[in-house]
Amino acid sequence: MPEREDKSIWPPEPPAEPTAGEKLQVGLYRLAQRQNRPARMAFLLALGAVIPLLGIPLGIAAIVCGTLGLRKAAVSPQAGGRGEAILGITFASIVLVVHIFIAAAILLDDVLGLGL
Repeated sequence: MPEREDKSIWPPEPPAEPTAGEKLQVGLYRLAQRQNRPARMAFLLALGAVIPLLGIPLGIAAIVCGTLGLRKAAVSPQAGGRGEAILGITFASIVLVVHIFIAAAILLDDVLGLGL
């Protein structure tokens, strides 16, 4: 077996550990590649549905956006966002039911005069 003339490069050195800035840059790039805007909107609308008087319309919008986000995640899995869509639909449904019960209690109180 012939001898290598330049022994300084053998064995090769392992690659250097990426810096924190490089890891952040790669992470942000991957996050930018995985965009499912309807799923993200479902999550944000569901959070906004907690606001009184806006809860019912925002809750309905969150459920619609979450459904669209789930469809997009099923069609193109690289888009991601399945968890955000499910969370948005679930949270919006809970908030919507609470707002409907509160509205029904207020209306029944006005109609029946129960003094609640």
